[in-house]
Amino acid sequence: TPTPTPTPTPTPTPTPTPYPADGLDEIQIRGEVVEPAGLQTGDIVWNASNFAAFWYDLDRDLMTETLRIISGTLSYYDRTIEEREIEFDCSEWGKYNVTSFMAETYFAGYGANTSDRITGETISLVSKRMLSKVRINEGNEHTICTGASLELKEGYELKILQLDVGGGNAQIELLRNGYSVDIDVAKVPATYVYTRDLGAVDDVPLIVIYIDSVFSGIEADIIRVKGIFQISEDYICDRTIEERQIEYVTKTIEADFDYSGWGEYDAMSFMAETYFAGYSANTSNDITDDPISIASNKMLSKVLINEDDKHTISTGASLELHEGYELKLIQLDTSGDQAQIELLRNGKTVDNGIIRNTPATYVYTRDLGMVDDVPLIAIHVNSTYSGTERDMIVINGIFQISENYISINPGDNYGEMEIVSISSDPFRVKKIRMENYNDIDLSEGETIDLMGDIKLVVADNGTLRFAPVAELTEPGTYEVRGAVQSLGGNQSAEIAWNASNFAAFWYEIDSDASTETLEIAPGTLSGLDRTIDEDALMYATHPIYREYELHENEEGLTVDGHEGYMAEGWVGRQCVAINSRADKLGELLVEFEDDDKKTLATGEAWDIGGGFALTAKQINLKGGKVWFSLYKNGKELDSEIVLSGGVYTYTPDIGGEADVPVFSCYVDAVFRGTESNIVQVMYVFLIDDDVLEIGTGDRFGCIEVVTVSSAGAILKNDEAIDLDSGTTVQIMDDLYFKTANDSVIRFYPFVERIVGDAVPPEVGAYIFDSELNVNEGIVIENSINIEVVGVGTGMGNYAKFRISSYQKPTRTIRIYQGDIPTKYDTQFGVSIYIDVTGVCRNDSVRFRVTGPKNWRVTEYYVVEPAEEPISDTDGDGVPDVWDKEPDTPQDYLVNSEGIGRRWG
Repeated sequence: TPTPTPTPTPTPTPTPTPYPADGLDEIQIRGEVVEPAGLQTGDIVWNASNFAAFWYDLDRDLMTETLRIISGTLSYYDRTIEEREIEFDCSEWGKYNVTSFMAETYFAGYGANTSDRITGETISLVSKRMLSKVRINEGNEHTICTGASLELKEGYELKILQLDVGGGNAQIELLRNGYSVDIDVAKVPATYVYTRDLGAVDDVPLIVIYIDSVFSGIEADIIRVKGIFQISEDYICDRTIEERQIEYVTKTIEADFDYSGWGEYDAMSFMAETYFAGYSANTSNDITDDPISIASNKMLSKVLINEDDKHTISTGASLELHEGYELKLIQLDTSGDQAQIELLRNGKTVDNGIIRNTPATYVYTRDLGMVDDVPLIAIHVNSTYSGTERDMIVINGIFQISENYISINPGDNYGEMEIVSISSDPFRVKKIRMENYNDIDLSEGETIDLMGDIKLVVADNGTLRFAPVAELTEPGTYEVRGAVQSLGGNQSAEIAWNASNFAAFWYEIDSDASTETLEIAPGTLSGLDRTIDEDALMYATHPIYREYELHENEEGLTVDGHEGYMAEGWVGRQCVAINSRADKLGELLVEFEDDDKKTLATGEAWDIGGGFALTAKQINLKGGKVWFSLYKNGKELDSEIVLSGGVYTYTPDIGGEADVPVFSCYVDAVFRGTESNIVQVMYVFLIDDDVLEIGTGDRFGCIEVVTVSSAGAILKNDEAIDLDSGTTVQIMDDLYFKTANDSVIRFYPFVERIVGDAVPPEVGAYIFDSELNVNEGIVIENSINIEVVGVGTGMGNYAKFRISSYQKPTRTIRIYQGDIPTKYDTQFGVSIYIDVTGVCRNDSVRFRVTGPKNWRVTEYYVVEPAEEPISDTDGDGVPDVWDKEPDTPQDYLVNSEGIGRRWG
C-alpha cells in the first residue's frame, strides 16, 4: 500500500519584510567621501565599486550605474590671485605669503623669504587652488614647566615631557584632543615644526613653535617659548558645480526570475532603485511569446514580488498579492488536473481562469501606458491536491510588477538632474543619460536633493568634503556593502576596509571622524587558497573626541562638567566610550543638531527612544522653572527642577562607572500656551544605559578580543574562515562576508540593516505637505486618518490632531510648530512623522507627513460637527429656545409656547 501523501501546510502571504521594533525608519548608504584638493584634474566617479547604493551583481561582477563630476569642475577661485608677503610675529622666521579673498586675509604658502628653520623649500597652497586661515601668529613669551601643557588652536596642545637643563634638551609631545600626534626632542634654542598633508599638498608645516631656552625653577624645570605660528587644517576651495557638469548614466541588464523556469527579464537600476524594463527574448513563453519593452516606450515599473517560495491556497481561500490584488481558488477538479481561479482587486473580480495540466503558469495582462497586454502578474501553479478535508493548489513562483509606472522622457526632471537622452545599442540595451540642469552650490552643511533617493551631503566645515548618500525608507533587510575585492592571483598586499570604502562603518562627515577598520593580512588568500587562516582577519576600533552640541553652541555650558565625550564605532553603530573607556560602550540613541527643538506641555510624556521618556511634570512661569521626570519602560529614573537657560543631566552609575551622563537637555524657554504651560528643550543627548562591556577573550561571532584598553580594541579570528564559492559567512554580529559563485575569489563585507522603528529621518518622503482647516482630515493609504481638531497661536503655535488607523486606538496629539517631527506607529509596522510648519489665526494649519515614499493621500474629508442636544429644562416637551415659561412644573399642561396650567 502506498504511503499517503501528507497534506501540504498553508504558507504565509508574500508581503514585504515587516518593520521590527528594533529596526530603523531609514538607512543612509553613502558613497566614497571626496575632498577635491585644489584644481580638480580628473573626473570624480562613483559606481557600484565605491557607492554601495548602486546595483551590483557579485556573481557576474556586473554594475550599470555611474555618477560623474567632470574634470575641472571644482577648483579654487577662478580669477588671478595676488599674493603678498608679511612678516611672522616671531622675527626669527622671516616672512610668509598671504592673499585677500572675500574681504578676509588667508595664508597662501611659505615663500623664498621663509626661514629654513620652518621649511627648506617653498610650499604654495594657492598653486593647488587652496587657501587656509592663520590661527596663531605671535611673538609673545610663554613659560611651560615639566608635565604642563600650552594650549593651541583646533584641539592641539604642546606638552613638556622632560627637560635636560644642563644639556639644553627638551622632550616635547604634541597632542590633539588628548591623543598624542607627535613626540620630538629639541636642542634649545630650536624651532619645532609639525607637518601634515593638506589636501593635495604634502608635508605642510601646520604648527611652528620657537623654543628659546630652558632653565631650572624652584619646583620644576621650565622652557621659554617666544614664537608660535599655526594655520588651520580646514582649507577652502571652489564649491560650485556648474550646470551640465554632473553626469549620470545607467543601462538595462538581464535579471533572473526567482522562479528559474521563467528565465530572465530586462531590468534597470535607476537612481539607486531597481526597475522592471521589459520581457526579453530570454523570458519563458509561459509568460509571453514575444519580447515586450516598456523602457522603449519611455516607462519603468517597480517589481513588487519576485519569489519562488511555496504557497498553498485552499478552495474558497485567497493569496494576497500587492496593490490590492489577491488570487482566489474557486474550485478544483483533481481528476482532470484543473483549477478554477479568480483574480480580484480591492474585492472586485478582474479576471477568471482555468489552470490545466499542472505545472502551469497563470498570467494576468493589462495595458500599461501605450503598451498593450503587459503581463503584470505571473503565478506558477506547481500542482493540485485533493485532501480529506480540503482541496488546494500549490504555488512555487510569483512575479508581479506595478501598474504605476514612472516616466523616463527626455526633459523629465528628477531633483537637480534632467534626462537628456535615452538610447539603444545594437544589443537592445537601453541607456539613460542625465545631467544637472542648474548650478549646484556645495555650501557648508548643505544636503542637496540630487535625484530620487540620492542626495549630496556636504560637510559643515571650511574644507570642501562631500559624498553621495542614498536614503532608503522602504521596509526590508538591506545589505550595506564594502568595496569588492577580486583576486586573480596571490594576495600580495593587505586588504583593508574603513569608513572611506565601507559605508556601514560609522563616519561623521563634518569632522571627517571615523574609528573602525577591517583588515586581512598580506599573503592570506590566493587563486587556490580561499581560507582566511586564524589571526589573519583583524577588526579594530578606538574612541575619538567629540564636542557636545551644547558646549559648541552655548558658551560656558557643559554636560555635567564635560565639554565633550569619546565616540567609538562598533560594527557601524555610533557608541559612546563610557568615561573614555574603549571597553565599555553605550549606543548613542539621540543627539540633537544645533537647530533641533522639542516642545513639551505640562504633563506630556515624550518618547525619546530606547524606552526612555521625558515628562515636564510642572512648569513655573514666574520662576522660570521646570520639574522634569525621566522614565525608562514606564519606571521613573530621575526627577529634577531646572531653571530656564539651565541644563538637566541624568548621571547614573552604569557599567561599573560612576556618574555617567546618560541623558542631557538644555531648557531653551518656558512660556504660556493657550491650554497649558510649555517648555522648549534643545541639545538633547541620550545614550543607552545597557552597556556593552568588552573584555580580552570575549568572542563575537568567529572573532575574539585579543587586546582592549582605553586606547581601543583589537579583535582577530580565532578560527579559519572559508570563502567558499557562493557562500555568506558571519564575521561578528551582523557583519558578514559574501563570496561570488565564481572560480575567481571575489567577495565583499556587508552589514545587514533592517529599516524600521527609530528616530525620525532628517529628510524623508513627504506624503502630505499642505494646509487644512479645523475639522478637515486626510486618509493615507486608505486606512490612516489624520484630522485637525484645533489650533493655537501665541508664544507656542500648535495644532491638535486626531489620528486613527485599523486595529490601532485613536490618539489625540498636540504638535508645536518648529518641533522635531512627532512619530505615529501605523498598523503596517512602519512609522509616519508629522511636523507643523505654520499655524494661522483663521483656524488652519500647514503641516507635513513624512513616511514611505510610495505612500499617498487617498482621500480628503470634512468632519461634520456633532449636533448640539436640544435643551428642555422643565421637561415639558417645549425646547428652551421656544419656551416662554422654562420652569413650568411637571404636572402642568402647556401649549406650543410652553405656557401651561394645572390639570383640572
